[in-house]
Amino acid sequence: MRLSLIMLVSLLLASPAPAQERLCSPAWVQKLAQCEDIGRCAGDARAQSDRELNRVYNELRMDLQDPRPLVQAQRAWLAYQKAECEYQSSGYDCESGMSGMCSVERAMCQVHLTCERVRKLREHIQQKCNGCPVRKTGAARPNRSFDTDVLSAGSARRQEGHDRAA
Repeated sequence: MRLSLIMLVSLLLASPAPAQERLCSPAWVQKLAQCEDIGRCAGDARAQSDRELNRVYNELRMDLQDPRPLVQAQRAWLAYQKAECEYQSSGYDCESGMSGMCSVERAMCQVHLTCERVRKLREHIQQKCNGCPVRKTGAARPNRSFDTDVLSAGSARRQEGHDRAA
């Protein structure tokens, strides 16, 4: 269990986030890692991250011209999260209800995956994606630096090949 907590902290600390202590930020995760009552803290963190996921998801969904692809993706992600966290906690006696570690492990897994999803949806809200879906507040702006870098690199390679052939 401590290993899962350490992995969660290291993964989330490696992710860029604002200096403020908002949900799923490195500072938020650090506080979780220092909690004395990990069972209570894991449950609280799960509830908080679920609320943040719902808030971010609904913000994005309400601004999409066609939210159906997002709704489908979210349903699939929820099924994945459930299956993955059941798998990760399968080494504990989860069926008997006697293993407290089972619920802690599942909660930590859910927090980890939920924070990843929150970050991804925040990127879409900020339109930091290539081919972002069209928004009600304006057309999506693709990440031009990615497009430009890839196209420039491809053009340079084609030019090199052309120069060698000549």
